[in-house]
Amino acid sequence: MVSQKIAYIDEFGAFGFKFEDPGCSTHFILTAIIVDPSDVETVKNGVVEIRKKYFQSAPEIKSKYVGKDYKRRLKVLAEMRKLPFKIFALVYDKRKIFKSSGLRYKKSFYKFINGLAYHELSVCFPKIEVVADETGDNDFMKSFAKCMRERITPTSLFNDDFTFNYKISTQ
Repeated sequence: MVSQKIAYIDEFGAFGFKFEDPGCSTHFILTAIIVDPSDVETVKNGVVEIRKKYFQSAPEIKSKYVGKDYKRRLKVLAEMRKLPFKIFALVYDKRKIFKSSGLRYKKSFYKFINGLAYHELSVCFPKIEVVADETGDNDFMKSFAKCMRERITPTSLFNDDFTFNYKISTQ
């Protein structure tokens, strides 16, 4: 019996290839924090305590608030490591995409990344609920949600346990 998992997903970077522009990232990163449903409260409470301890006035735990203070970064990571979750990440170096590639088109770029993420998540976690922040003008998360709804298929004909639910984060 495969146990249910919850994936809290977020991305860094955006579509675009004008790397000389200050707002254009060279990488696109998709990260998911994978948690057993029974551990969600433990992880949330642990993260709140870490935020209070190391990021007192910050509303979120963000790398930019640590800056180049690597000792502090290691302390935060050491405490996070004690929490019961796993990390799933896909990192795309957009500089490696050929200029003639169809991935230079926004729709193709997102469809390709969504397909890879979907495939890896469905193979690794046959029963998973994805929670994501689809706020504002976030093209990737909107396209990810659409992809997930369209691709809900079992990893094999004999896998009756496969489920994939997508929820929009309210936090």
